[in-house]
Amino acid sequence: DIYYGPIINKQGFEKVRRYNNYVLADKKRAEVFLEPTYKNINDRAFFSTPMVYKTEWVGSDAPYLRDEVFGPHVAIIPFDTLEDAINIYNDTDYGLALGVLTNDFRKARILRDECEAGMIYWNGGSIAAESHLAFGGVKKSGNGFPSAARTYRAVTHEVSWTVNHADKLTFPQGM
Repeated sequence: DIYYGPIINKQGFEKVRRYNNYVLADKKRAEVFLEPTYKNINDRAFFSTPMVYKTEWVGSDAPYLRDEVFGPHVAIIPFDTLEDAINIYNDTDYGLALGVLTNDFRKARILRDECEAGMIYWNGGSIAAESHLAFGGVKKSGNGFPSAARTYRAVTHEVSWTVNHADKLTFPQGM
């Protein structure tokens, strides 16, 4: 089973569905591996299982490859060289996040330096996994937030606590 949460609202749900339909209609370029199913619960909760497909980039003008879908919509785009991967990634108006899966440290560093992304995850990670880090994208994905850490203050009460584990109770000079 694949766990998936709801799409944020009806407009987001319809957008995901529209982009999935673009893929399904483009039989020449897209090979679909997993077709989505949809569930609308009382017009209040909207779900879509993942859409997974393979397609070629070739300077794509396909909206399902050029736009941010913000839903369970996954394109697999084959490439031959690292330079091809960088060109494919950078050939968009967006740059929120990049996931890199490799054990080759040099390739990971090249991708880090050459791809226009606001957040880069190497061999794992996810958005908000490290909320003290910068959060936001570049280009049309930019939001200017230095980090998600400020959200902690809105929903928590901070407490500072220090512990002295010495056998003898001592205090720093000046206390």
